[in-house]
Amino acid sequence: MKIFNIPFGDTIMTQLYKTRISSLLAIGLLAAILASQISTAQIFPPRGIVNSPGSVLHGRSSDVTDEILRQLPGITQYNQVTNLAQLSSITYLDLEGRYRSGSVIALPLRAGDFEGLTNLQMLSVGSLRVGSYFVLTSLESGVFDGLTNLQTLNIYRSRLTSLPSGIFDGLTNLQTLYLENNQLASLPSGIFAGLTSLQTLYLVNNHLASLPSGIFDGLTSLQTLNIHRSRLTSLPSGIFDGLTSLQTLDLENNQLASLPSGVFDGLTNLQTLNLENNQLASLPSGI
Repeated sequence: MKIFNIPFGDTIMTQLYKTRISSLLAIGLLAAILASQISTAQIFPPRGIVNSPGSVLHGRSSDVTDEILRQLPGITQYNQVTNLAQLSSITYLDLEGRYRSGSVIALPLRAGDFEGLTNLQMLSVGSLRVGSYFVLTSLESGVFDGLTNLQTLNIYRSRLTSLPSGIFDGLTNLQTLYLENNQLASLPSGIFAGLTSLQTLYLVNNHLASLPSGIFDGLTSLQTLNIHRSRLTSLPSGIFDGLTSLQTLDLENNQLASLPSGVFDGLTNLQTLNLENNQLASLPSGI
């Protein structure tokens, strides 16, 4: 939605009040006639499709405000954005995969795709689901390098089965990480190392049968950990050690048949624990 200021003169305004505009077509014609006098007054992020072959934006939708577009040299429309570096002032970017004629378009993200977006605070990369098809197929190591101000990262609805080691290195200000609705079958050891500011981690709806020992080491600020519906069959001993700030732990809808002794020891701030819909027949003594 956009709100426009239309600087009518007194005569035109008087005339406008005397005229009944009874259809959207009439409003559209009026806007076209007075287009040169229309300027954006209040901005809501509109969505525009960028179709620039060779660009990381090709075939994707991008939420970019008109205010930002007006600040870019020579850029007045979305289809003129051919390089993400042109959007260096943005703080929020939402990229989605798109389809043509029902066919799947593979849209890998490569190192350097987000180069120059040093002001970015929130980034969503994912795929628009059509039937059973997905389009985000891979993330290259180093793709998020340089996004030192990023606070929220959302990677969702993809064909990703794995993530490169060190892909989150350098995201020291990251507070929220969503890895929902992917097909992740494994996580590299130490993939979250260095995310000392992380408060929320969602690993919901993946194919993780198990987790590496020490995968959450160093996440001393983590308050919410959700591994709902991710096919977990077991948990390593000490998997949650050191998560002293954790308040919510959701392990619902997995395939856990047992729990390691003392697995929740040290979670002194835990307020909510969800173990529903697993295969637990008993609990360790003193759990």
